[in-house]
Amino acid sequence: MAVTKNDLIEMLEKSIDADLAADCASAEQECPAFSEGFEQRMNDFFAKERSERKKNGARPRRWLIIAIAAAVALAATACAVPRIRESIAGFFVKIFSDHVEYTDPAITKDSIEEEYGLVPIPEGFTISDFKVEGTELRVIYTDDGNNTLKLLQSANKHLSQNVNSEWGSFSERRIGEKTIRICYSDKGAQASWIENGYFFSLTYPSQVDFDVFVEWVASVKVDE
Repeated sequence: MAVTKNDLIEMLEKSIDADLAADCASAEQECPAFSEGFEQRMNDFFAKERSERKKNGARPRRWLIIAIAAAVALAATACAVPRIRESIAGFFVKIFSDHVEYTDPAITKDSIEEEYGLVPIPEGFTISDFKVEGTELRVIYTDDGNNTLKLLQSANKHLSQNVNSEWGSFSERRIGEKTIRICYSDKGAQASWIENGYFFSLTYPSQVDFDVFVEWVASVKVDE
């Protein structure tokens, strides 16, 4: 039985991994399409193949099936890449359909040489956890309502941080000499920035006034 172009495409589509197909469907980036020239060459090639099969009774070329499979897989994979990748606030920002990823921070420190904290500690909060491990310092502040304010200070040059973009809207705020990238909503706030060779992240997963949160970010200093 002769195998047509549509038969091959249908077989290849069924063979694509379901998770990869789901990633492609959820991505905001428009999936790449083949050019009209490529489509015409493919049509001409299949027409030639059909002619040769009728004449010689030959089966479809194995290399052709592999080539088409590679092209379909490449197109599907491209759908999962970020639609924007740019340097903001001292790190690269990759924007996906449901989250934002911060990578390649411009960290110049190799270890935690100075310990930062919120100075002064916001009214109503106390330090409930303090930990320095390797290239990272983490401090958790808790209030009487069990709301937590989490500070991360990192000298990890390979750090990668994900922020749920469905959680709020993003903006940049200049505070002193540093640019802060903030994700804010009525559910809470998160800020990331580079300062004195470190990467910082401040997260408050509860409702807070935007200006109050910015004041908290500005209060992050060397805790002497």
